[in-house]
Amino acid sequence: MPLNKKIFISVGHLSDRKDPLTIIKAFKNLNDKALYFLGNGKLKDICLKEIEHNENIKLLGFVSNVYEYLQASDYLISASKAEGLPNTVIEAMACGLPCILSNIPPHNEILNFDNTTGEIFEIGSSKDLIEKIVSIENIDYNEISEKCVKLIENNLSAEIMSKKYQELYLEIN
Repeated sequence: MPLNKKIFISVGHLSDRKDPLTIIKAFKNLNDKALYFLGNGKLKDICLKEIEHNENIKLLGFVSNVYEYLQASDYLISASKAEGLPNTVIEAMACGLPCILSNIPPHNEILNFDNTTGEIFEIGSSKDLIEKIVSIENIDYNEISEKCVKLIENNLSAEIMSKKYQELYLEIN
């Protein structure tokens, strides 16, 4: 991974639902940044064709050490059109990565805890994604990174989630 560029990472299937093509389209216009995709899927060949001759975008395929890649990155991007509980976003924020997320309810729900920990962009809009990338890079990185970790610790850690589920079960019974 290059040390002289901001490193963005996207984790998940290369599928229509995860919409890697919107991210690729945005990064074709951002030569001063590096983008890494972790994951495989039916759009792999189309993505490879789209990034042909672009040194700043890499498809790394399936990896078993996602955590290490998150630790080496600066930002997470998710262009998903639909999600359940977006574990990748939670894992990235726990590593201190600010997130740039598509405008879907699960992403909004996470950033509603602290909307200064990331940016939301319009689903399928590479133009809006570019604007949000530029915007998030103008925020004090160390401050936003610390806020990401605190957001997870205070709202979405395994302990907090377990307590919330226990409270819900007690309410129901």
